[in-house]
Amino acid sequence: MKSFKERADELWWFNAVDFGDFQARGRDKPEAPPNASLYGTYDLLCDLNLKGLRCIDIGSGSGVVALGMKALGADYVLAADTKKYDTVELAMEITGEDIDYRQIPFERLCEHEELLGSFDVVVSSGLMYHLLSPFELVYVARKLLKAEGIFVLQSLTTTEQQTRAGAYLNTARNINGDPSTFFVPSCAAVAGMLRAGCFDIRGERELTYKYGFHAWVSVAKTNPDEVPERADNLKKMHDWAYRLGENFGGYNLREMLTHKETASIPKFETERFKKIDENLRDCRFPYNPTQLINPVGVIR
Repeated sequence: MKSFKERADELWWFNAVDFGDFQARGRDKPEAPPNASLYGTYDLLCDLNLKGLRCIDIGSGSGVVALGMKALGADYVLAADTKKYDTVELAMEITGEDIDYRQIPFERLCEHEELLGSFDVVVSSGLMYHLLSPFELVYVARKLLKAEGIFVLQSLTTTEQQTRAGAYLNTARNINGDPSTFFVPSCAAVAGMLRAGCFDIRGERELTYKYGFHAWVSVAKTNPDEVPERADNLKKMHDWAYRLGENFGGYNLREMLTHKETASIPKFETERFKKIDENLRDCRFPYNPTQLINPVGVIR
């Protein structure tokens, strides 16, 4: 029978994962900090008390975020992706972490009635810029969350005109060389979409090595008036859709803000804005390797 290390060495890993005696190498270059683009997500999650909470990781990759949330004390973690990967199954076997791993495409999550309004924390890292309709991710997060639930969102952003609420359509301009990248938003656009979805932004992280990657933590509010820092035009949009029941860009805002229950999340403190230097490799998130001392996995 093959050892865990031998089995891990036969697979290609999207994310690096630290298994103690050996590390799955992930897709990053050897000189790069492992999973550098996730450092913003890690930092924000480590500021939360996940003990006893229900969490979902949308677009789980090799499962390192889902595994880490479980290790941080989450009561239940659902890892959802468009396909099921052998790497996640093996990582669960090696670590012994009890993750509910399901093949559910992002756009079909809301078809599962039992998931709606059932989560305290929704996490999405590296998905928004792969969507032709990026606000759909904000909408899905709202539908999955309880009232006052937490949304941790990470995305590639444009490095130009960050204060303008715009997005580049990558069919016309190849920003990152990835054919599955569609809309790359500015930071202002992401913040605008979160506030449009009635999220109260509590913290933002900017990376220095993986420049352009940002992460936000926000809280789902049930009334647009509870959302701080709204632009005057957004207030008018919310009034039109929420008070008068008018169409909100193809969405029903009243229905979007209706929740079955309220999350019981311990009060958390986080810096409003912080730059993170991934080269310091000062990562406190479980299962994320700071160094690849004994790397395994197929190299592409």
